Amino acid sequence: SQKKFLYFLLILKLIFIPSSAISKIVGDKIFIGTTFSLTGENSSASNSLKNKIDKLLKDINQSGGVNVGGKSYNFEIIFYDNESNSIKLNHLFERLVKYDGVQFLIVLEEINLSDKTQDTINDYDISVVTSNEALLIYKEAFEKVDSVNPKQIQDFLLKKLKN
Repeated sequence: SQKKFLYFLLILKLIFIPSSAISKIVGDKIFIGTTFSLTGENSSASNSLKNKIDKLLKDINQSGGVNVGGKSYNFEIIFYDNESNSIKLNHLFERLVKYDGVQFLIVLEEINLSDKTQDTINDYDISVVTSNEALLIYKEAFEKVDSVNPKQIQDFLLKKLKN
């Protein structure tokens, strides 16, 4: 019957979803996704920013990470090289959300996301920080909310943005 077939499709979908897409926070790690132009015409500015984020990541994690509910979490960055290509950049943000299961993104202010990518970010209720200090902003959000709940983090960030 059609009902059994739909049930079968649902089971297949669950089996083939990468495990990282099911859990955005794994163990003591909070995953944040971004994309940089490590190659191509925008690579020099991006490499500088990536180095800054890497240093900040190391500093935060080495100083005890993010403290939430009496537990310490480390940030982990999942990033891809967009090769200074806006089509690839949008594809990679979609990949971070849909396949890597990232719920927290760093999107640089000068980046123009396609309508499709913006819709994906909205549909999946993804938190986006556009600052060069994104990791510090995320750290503050997790610690002030005292939760790793993605919706609560997003609400905090939206309130902070309005103020």
